[in-house]
Amino acid sequence: MAEGKEVLRDRRGERRFMVNWHIRAGHRKGPIKGRVLDISVSGIQFLSPLEYQLGDLVEVEIWLGSLTSIRGVVRIVRVAGAVADGHLYGAEFQQFKDDGRQVLSDRLLSMLRGELGEEYAPQPWQQRKR
Repeated sequence: MAEGKEVLRDRRGERRFMVNWHIRAGHRKGPIKGRVLDISVSGIQFLSPLEYQLGDLVEVEIWLGSLTSIRGVVRIVRVAGAVADGHLYGAEFQQFKDDGRQVLSDRLLSMLRGELGEEYAPQPWQQRKR
């Protein structure tokens, strides 16, 4: 499935985008490498090789592409359990480092524009074609 093609909505009502992004996360046993499976401006669903507990605060670095990453802190709010490749978790962003929230928002908006096409979501400085 292409990145961002399926739309999910969670209980918070935020639009979630299906992705397959790398994540590096803190863990009491040392940093782990996992995968972000879906994301919104308020949270993520990710796959981890190690277990977390409900309520854990976790420092994360998420790679939005080969050259762009964001850093922040998430809280584990859903433990979906063990799957073939590890453990599945839902987490809410608690804090972003630097301009991480804006970088993520811009990337998700770009993905949405790609889905809708330029005529539905032009840049503010561009005029619509008539």
